[in-house]
Amino acid sequence: MNFRKTLLGSALLSLIFLSGCENCDTTDPMTSSYFTLKFVDINGKNLVNASSGPYYPDSVRAFVKDNSALSFQIQEGGGLTETQYVCMPPFSEAGKTELYFYLNQQDMDTLLISYKPVMQKCGGTYFIYTAFHFNGKGISPASILKLVK
Repeated sequence: MNFRKTLLGSALLSLIFLSGCENCDTTDPMTSSYFTLKFVDINGKNLVNASSGPYYPDSVRAFVKDNSALSFQIQEGGGLTETQYVCMPPFSEAGKTELYFYLNQQDMDTLLISYKPVMQKCGGTYFIYTAFHFNGKGISPASILKLVK
């Protein structure tokens, strides 16, 4: 009889403690997102074009000084009519990553990406982009970053 009371009391106490907590096993954690960019002239015309240049899609490269892991690739599909790229930079504790673009033998540009970490209730961190500076000029965060050359 004493055993049953102890078992029932333990079960009730466990239920009270667990009902107030978020179930981290069924909650998908937030992840840092890619951003989309394209290189345009002052009039908004895309400068990366497979047939007429001046930059060609397969020749555009991105890198960081310390060769950290970087995801940078041509965005394909979805009825796109112009070349765009998707990018996921490496994140650092400093809250900034300097990304270099090699467009051709004579042209290289810099994109400074600022972000802040967000801690999740169930553990883990993701990052939110806070600012972008292309060749020293601030640019507005948008669904597609237009890097004006």
